[in-house]
Amino acid sequence: MEKKQVSEVQIEQLFKFMRQKYVRYYDVQIELVDHFASAIEAMWEKSPTMTFEQGIDNVYVEFPITGFNDLINEKTVILNKKILSYAWKEMKLYLQFPKIMLTLLLTTLLYLLFSNVQQPMIYVYIIWLITFLGSTYLITQLRNIGSKKQQFLVLNTLLGFQSISLFICTVPPPPQGLDNLSFWSTIGLSILTVFMMIFCIGHYKVARSIFEEWKTQYPQFV
Repeated sequence: MEKKQVSEVQIEQLFKFMRQKYVRYYDVQIELVDHFASAIEAMWEKSPTMTFEQGIDNVYVEFPITGFNDLINEKTVILNKKILSYAWKEMKLYLQFPKIMLTLLLTTLLYLLFSNVQQPMIYVYIIWLITFLGSTYLITQLRNIGSKKQQFLVLNTLLGFQSISLFICTVPPPPQGLDNLSFWSTIGLSILTVFMMIFCIGHYKVARSIFEEWKTQYPQFV
């Protein structure tokens, strides 16, 4: 007897079910739909007369009374750790040969800029803001999977990290000392600016890698 499988129409029903349960993130919907479809197909092997709706109910009762909220919270914690870990790995790469040469070059160029302009802190904030806006734009563009523009938990989490950078960019510069930064202050600002750029690059790379994994793992949803 041919194995009973979930149809395309039923897949759409599962997506609708997820939305009804307030799962608004498409990446979480994909994982849940895949889980529900596999579980229902496994149940059909034992109970082929079971209806699709009964299968949904049977799988859903396995989740706590809070529904999918615990799962989303758990995935958010995992994503936070993954993002921080990846960003830190990216930073370490720029402290190793050959990328450390680029780090030193950027630091030197920024030092020369900050030490030869009036009000260098203004330039610091401009560079930080450009870095923030550029990386945020690249990250948000990753949501365009096929013709679908959805909300993603990973984007929401990444943009939460990005908001920290935005907060730094919007902190007003100190009223004194803008024109007379010491040598070590200028070096420190140069290093901090370079590593903020690297951190934002790490954010974008981890987002891109996750989206590429989804395209491979769930080609039917792309």
